[in-house]
Amino acid sequence: MRFTPRLSDSTERMELDLSDEDHAKVLRGRAWEAPVTDLITGRTYLVRGASCGLSGCFCDAVIVREVEPVRH
Repeated sequence: MRFTPRLSDSTERMELDLSDEDHAKVLRGRAWEAPVTDLITGRTYLVRGASCGLSGCFCDAVIVREVEPVRH
């Protein structure tokens, strides 16, 4: 699944391809935070829900930072 979170403190967006498992972590309408891995690069990012700019709306996402991949 394609996922396009904003970079922190920027309007620039990254394009990530997520597994179905990681895409299920992406929530809308409430606070959330989760690590997701881009299937193309293998890089893992901590992302969180964010406002799109409309009052009371929480439908966007922002990359907090790159993190070490979660090992199972």
